[in-house]
Amino acid sequence: MPAFSMKYGDKIRLLLVLISFSILVIELSLLTVWSGGTKQESDSETTVLPSKNVTVENGKRLTTTKDVQIKKRDGFKPMNVSTKVKQVPKREKVEKEDVDTQIQKLLSPFVNDSLGRVLNIEFKTIKLAKGQKDSTDTLDIVYRKAKHGVSVLEPKIELLQPLARRYVYVYERYWEQLTMNTRVLMALASQARLGGRFVVEPKVKDSVFGDTGYPFSTYYNVTQTNALLKSNGYSTFVTENEFDTECSVNNDQFHAIVHFLYEDDKAVSYLKNKFGITTRQYDEISRRAKKNGWTDCKLLKPYSSPGLKVFCVDPIVVAEWSVLERGILQDIKCLGIFAWRGIGFKTRTSFGEKHVKVSSKEIHFLLEPSLAILNEAEIFTQTRLSGAGYVAVQVRGEKVVIQNNLTRLKKCLRLLVNVIKNTKKYFGISKVFFATDMSDFGSGSWAGGLKTKNLDTRALKIVHSNLITRIGAVVYKPSADWQTPDRGAVSLVELSIIAHAQHLLTIGTGSFQEWAVAKFLEFHRDDDPKLWSLTRFCSLP
Repeated sequence: MPAFSMKYGDKIRLLLVLISFSILVIELSLLTVWSGGTKQESDSETTVLPSKNVTVENGKRLTTTKDVQIKKRDGFKPMNVSTKVKQVPKREKVEKEDVDTQIQKLLSPFVNDSLGRVLNIEFKTIKLAKGQKDSTDTLDIVYRKAKHGVSVLEPKIELLQPLARRYVYVYERYWEQLTMNTRVLMALASQARLGGRFVVEPKVKDSVFGDTGYPFSTYYNVTQTNALLKSNGYSTFVTENEFDTECSVNNDQFHAIVHFLYEDDKAVSYLKNKFGITTRQYDEISRRAKKNGWTDCKLLKPYSSPGLKVFCVDPIVVAEWSVLERGILQDIKCLGIFAWRGIGFKTRTSFGEKHVKVSSKEIHFLLEPSLAILNEAEIFTQTRLSGAGYVAVQVRGEKVVIQNNLTRLKKCLRLLVNVIKNTKKYFGISKVFFATDMSDFGSGSWAGGLKTKNLDTRALKIVHSNLITRIGAVVYKPSADWQTPDRGAVSLVELSIIAHAQHLLTIGTGSFQEWAVAKFLEFHRDDDPKLWSLTRFCSLP
């Protein structure tokens, strides 16, 4: 059964990060240490453990002990708790080297055993008293082992075994970018299994999944994907050619279109504009759907066909796919979904996944890119990274800027530069691979968010260019003979390069970064922990 787990060696030394801050007050908050393991069952919601408070005064370490309550987290069990370390230098000018030395002294008792684990570095700007110009940056450092990759579930319901082949096809589009589109596609495959339906491969283009673009095999190894899905209780994919043959439009009595009425302003506006209906008409359809869970809605027929059935479904009222099959579709062979947003919160459907062994949210971590993408990544690694060990950097700047501002991102990047410099020196590594959403092939969702901050893409390009120069990084550019260098394909090439790095450093948050980290940890799961490390910066709002 496909699954990956993380294994770690014994004690090793961590690179002592030399961080250059011209500051007067340094406060390092060393938070909870976790060891990998399974969830510990108990009657209480917290576990009480003894911990040591360590403070530094006049160069001496003072220790006290108290009880600390730790909330349970899935996949982790508390091992021990280290608490706050604080040192206040004298109110005088401190040279940069002295600051670095003090940071080393503060960190040294706590940095053992951290390579081969996950190091989170967060920092916040603290406002000082009125009239003071200097700011203080706080580093919150969390050492913890990584969570097991996927959670194997026990299927709890019996699957429908159809007498004939049936299909589901997303007629219009999936809604998001590469990672989330892949995730919601997996969710469709999990639900389709309940109705005994095969999923028609979507077309792909610039991370968008829908009815136009390149074949699905441009992005993913379809053979591996189908084998993975089949072994974990999912439906598998079929080609659009098979769907066209089995579901000819001339036999429209076998066809139905479903519109899920998502509770999201963007989705509502899209549907109204696409079909030219008024707000009053939409509200009436929505009212009828809420009453019974679904309603006929021929106003939203995507093409002219007298026998085509069109249903509008409230995704909150109809909370199980089996209800959709038995109560609404009633053995219709060819199902088209106008817009599919997956399962989750109220802006998606509320279907369950009690029949699968691995959730759709996690199974996409195990998908393999297409052979063409793997070959492209290998060529780049051999030619630009000398085929040797390298540091990979993945920056998701959009989240940092949108949730805070550009100044916050620049501070995170300054911290990153220091860590990269010392990582290269400590391990004798010369090559750094840099992947970011600030490049020409980066995130497609920057534009709207930047407007809220009165910024444009030029500001990002300047930051991007300066950072590459400072760290001497190598960035990926598609080779001249590669045929499909669109945004999604480039992201998958970068994902493969990141996964094979010796050390990974990340900034920000996001589903793609979560995927990159999972791939990196999967690749290193059996490696000696002396050989790799993962460091995460500024991953909290």
